[in-house]
Amino acid sequence: MDKKSLRSGYNFVERNLLDRKIEDIEETMSIVAFLRLLRRGEAPPRQVKVVGLDRLLLRMQDRDSSRFLRRLLADASDTLMQRGPIILFPVTKIGWNLHPKFVVDGKDVQFYHIFSKGLRQEDVGYLWSGFSLS
Repeated sequence: MDKKSLRSGYNFVERNLLDRKIEDIEETMSIVAFLRLLRRGEAPPRQVKVVGLDRLLLRMQDRDSSRFLRRLLADASDTLMQRGPIILFPVTKIGWNLHPKFVVDGKDVQFYHIFSKGLRQEDVGYLWSGFSLS
């Protein structure tokens, strides 16, 4: 069975699907390193796995933190669109209510409000969003 390919943009994939049903990326960086890179106006590697987004969002459920993260990603969108990297965010589990959510340690973690524009389901356990968040 062929693995589903990742696309340029933000790819949210359940960890248990990586390298089985959906391709994996070897080069890895932490979410903190990724956000620092974007804040400095630098582009990430062409393909990179960014670990820790779901756990960071678990700790950042307040409105100000979410707004800060969305603004940081939105400010970097032009650079990211020009370079077209594939950003992989491995997550524990993707669940659904009215909108998609991450499930971390049995807790619902909302993220739709950060990546809402263009967030699409590519497969079971796999969501994708383009870089334009506005």
